Amino acid sequence: MQYGVLYHDKINADDITDVGFSCIEMQWNQEMPSNATAVSGIVVPLENVDDEIMEKVYSHVKKHCIQYVVLETVNCCELEKMEQFVDAYGDHLVQLGVHVYIENGYVGDDVSGYRHCVFSEIEMLRRIVAFGNRCTSSSFFGICVNIGYGNILAKNVRGMMEEAGDMLCLVHANDNDGFHNDKQMPYTFTKGRGKQTTDWQRIIGALWRIGFDGIIIFDTEGLFERAPKELEKQMLKMLYAIAREWENALNFETMLNHPEKKLILFGAGLMAANYMTSWGGKYPPAFFVDNNQEHWGKEIFGIPIKSPQEILSIPEDERTVLICNMYYDAIGQQLQEMGVPYQKYIDHYYNYSDKVLGE
Repeated sequence: MQYGVLYHDKINADDITDVGFSCIEMQWNQEMPSNATAVSGIVVPLENVDDEIMEKVYSHVKKHCIQYVVLETVNCCELEKMEQFVDAYGDHLVQLGVHVYIENGYVGDDVSGYRHCVFSEIEMLRRIVAFGNRCTSSSFFGICVNIGYGNILAKNVRGMMEEAGDMLCLVHANDNDGFHNDKQMPYTFTKGRGKQTTDWQRIIGALWRIGFDGIIIFDTEGLFERAPKELEKQMLKMLYAIAREWENALNFETMLNHPEKKLILFGAGLMAANYMTSWGGKYPPAFFVDNNQEHWGKEIFGIPIKSPQEILSIPEDERTVLICNMYYDAIGQQLQEMGVPYQKYIDHYYNYSDKVLGE
């Protein structure tokens, strides 16, 4: 999995990599600083693409070792433009080793409102990707889902991810209020403001469900347009913190998949029940622990509940301790005082999925 940021001229490119990101994405008409070392992708508007733009793209590919091109389909209503692009440039991009990701689009703006176009539907994007791969005899074409664009069209973004499936190679992550193309940091528009919000929990759960292992780019132009210069690096750090949170959720199974270790769940309530429903079939715990003495000696799901002190009966290198309780901070402090390393189970990424492991 790779994470990055769409470059904005108010951002110091060095800051992007300094905070931990491995990718920088740029617009075709931007000039990156000469010392930029992590440029991975370039965005090209399908509506206006021509030989002059593509010559600029080829120059960037050579200069920055670009790995992929995103075809932005905003305000493009002609499917023929995609066929023309594949015919004119597809083979050359494949020869250069450059992947092509088709992004979902829309028609309209903040004033006129937003409407669907032919490129808004994942079914059509899948057909285009198949066409591109067939014409170039390659597997270099894929889908890019822009979460913000799906949200302003009131689409089920989780469903978009799942429908894209193994063709989904790139995600553009940004937030909006459901009515304007704000391109803000994820989690900016929270429930309680009375506006449509982006359901990040279900979206990340959908990415886990399909086994997504591509690239996530924070496309947050609106954030950096207005951000004070003094706060820009701090905002990049916040974006990277979000990336780490998502990375932990998407790679959760990797942490569980250690059959040589005994899994211990701290908590025996609703969150533990959610764990057992989603994961218990494949990764059952050796036992639960709980601070409530009344639960000790009982069983749930046929597995015993013990005192937290029982954790210490298992050598550290032979156990994995997973907090399965909403009071993460208090229990985390308790485990630290016991000298016990631990992980956290964030159930809201998984309890929206129909996927049950171990079936």
